[in-house]
Amino acid sequence: MKQIILVFVAILLMPMIYAQGVVTPDKGANVAASDKLIPYQTVKYDKASPEKMKWWEDAKFGLFVHWGVYSVPGGIWSKDNTFKSWLNGNANDLVEVKGYGEQILKGALMPLSEYKKIADVFDWSKFNAQDFINLCFASGQRYIVITSKHHDGLAMWRSKASKWNIGDATPYGRKSGRDPLKELADACHATKTNGSPWEIKLCFYHSHCADWWEEDGVAFGYTLHQDPDVATFQHYLDRKVKPQLTELLTQYGEIGMIWFDVPRVLSVEQAQELKDLVHKLSPNTIIDGRLGHDMGNYSNTGDNGVVGVPVDVPWETGSSINESYGYKINAQKYKTPDEVISKLIQVVSHGGNYLLNIGPKGDGTIAEKDKEILAEVGKWTKVNGEAVFGTRMTPFTGEYAFLPLWGEFTMKNSKLYLIVTHWPKDGKFEVPLLQNKIKRITLLADPTRKPLSYQRSKDANGNDLVVVSVPGNPPSTVATVIAVECEGDLLKLSPFKHGYNPVKKQIYLDAANFQAYASNVKALSLYYDGEQKAIVNWRHGKVGDPTVAWTYQVPEAGEYNIEIDYALNKRFAGLPVDVLIDHKKQFSFTTEDTGGDSIFKKISVGTVRLEKGKQDIAFDSGKSDEAKPFVMQQLKGIYLTKK
Repeated sequence: MKQIILVFVAILLMPMIYAQGVVTPDKGANVAASDKLIPYQTVKYDKASPEKMKWWEDAKFGLFVHWGVYSVPGGIWSKDNTFKSWLNGNANDLVEVKGYGEQILKGALMPLSEYKKIADVFDWSKFNAQDFINLCFASGQRYIVITSKHHDGLAMWRSKASKWNIGDATPYGRKSGRDPLKELADACHATKTNGSPWEIKLCFYHSHCADWWEEDGVAFGYTLHQDPDVATFQHYLDRKVKPQLTELLTQYGEIGMIWFDVPRVLSVEQAQELKDLVHKLSPNTIIDGRLGHDMGNYSNTGDNGVVGVPVDVPWETGSSINESYGYKINAQKYKTPDEVISKLIQVVSHGGNYLLNIGPKGDGTIAEKDKEILAEVGKWTKVNGEAVFGTRMTPFTGEYAFLPLWGEFTMKNSKLYLIVTHWPKDGKFEVPLLQNKIKRITLLADPTRKPLSYQRSKDANGNDLVVVSVPGNPPSTVATVIAVECEGDLLKLSPFKHGYNPVKKQIYLDAANFQAYASNVKALSLYYDGEQKAIVNWRHGKVGDPTVAWTYQVPEAGEYNIEIDYALNKRFAGLPVDVLIDHKKQFSFTTEDTGGDSIFKKISVGTVRLEKGKQDIAFDSGKSDEAKPFVMQQLKGIYLTKK
């Protein structure tokens, strides 16, 4: 089966339009329809004003930088857990520590006394702020998020709140008097006025809970350090976190964002204290979703996460260029330029920002491999950046939902961008639902911007189509952008018309047209099989996971039988699913084995009353005492047949 994987991993406490799998009937499990209106699961975050969020929503692509004491060993440490053996450099005495490079202190269960000795040889004299600015201009990235303090507790600036800082704790810091964050701040701020290609916003990552250096900070898995109680942790916040945030937000000019991390132990009241402090000191600074308790201005995925289909909330994925965030000498699993570009396309078209991390070496220089990858990415963004920067997610969501085989959409006002990752063999693209008059259609890679020919048509269900003719070969092997320039200020779409067989009186809801909601997603994928049929997966394990829905027109009121076309492995059978019509629960049914992951069956799950006109149907995870995961795989579609 040829699969085009559009989604990989999912996200932690994150919004999603989510794909669903489908289920089998529960024998006799039908219950009376509920009059209670059930809201679909949505993502919680603190919505900021459009003016405050605009720079971030326009930026789309940022540079994440993990740099600190941990960069010096680069993931390599001594077998006897001593600085002396590590410094001697005898290969027989060294071992690669598992996990992220920036967490080597925890990964090696290193005594703090030995870690401090690494700071004694931390020579960062080759750090050059302009190198990071130049890298952003080479790649297309619009903002930098640098670690001001990671879990090791070291302030990467000359903090007066703690002597454990890069100025006081390193010989070069004491000798030079330099402040790397001040230098980077000056370099970023200069891009606003010095004629740079674009402004680069400075943002600070700040580990506000985990701090392995302080006994009153959160241990976060560091076994030599116990978690504090509430009162002790408050002391840590008052003694270190708040003073250091104050320094960062008052001494370095305009700060675009504070990027908090791992909000362990933090209470709602404590999160509010930090949020209030940021807003008081720097009203225009936004806060990421890892502040805690859904108080951030947008939602974060887990590390290297994605959102598999479009979701209309602000979100961001913090991703690494290889298997670590901090520098690792033996890093192997580098993303290729094409993989970075593909993920950038997916993230932006689905409504998110792509924050791609590099880990500079201990001396402050950027690894050549990182430069090479981002330079190649920049060659693509230089040609096609119009379809990325300043755009918004695909308009084909909700009742307009359409997830194409060939790639993704973005938009900017009345301009629609087709980001094509799979070039059609017949040289034709079908763009549905578009109602605007078209000015012209062009390839961004064509320097002459010669208009492409197109014609209007309709599909088998009566949906309006714009059929675009393109050259036989794509200008780019990874992704080619087609710009559709329309008249008017905004794009106008007509609702998607789902399949309807008037003879059978049967509505068909295709997997490619789903919409969904979630507050905690485990995994999601959408692909097309060898017959170019859309198939989606729905995976979750507890109540509150994805709700999957379709909006459609009912031509005639009456009782309708629901059939679901899906494949499901027996390991995941036997769990409940609720069926909702217009947010009201109708009945529940139980999943059952279809014979395997690739064996599809159409299974009747129950009957519902549908009224004439626009409605939606949704599937939600039912209550279960089972601890095993609930995975609905290989969903092809839903049939609603009037009895």
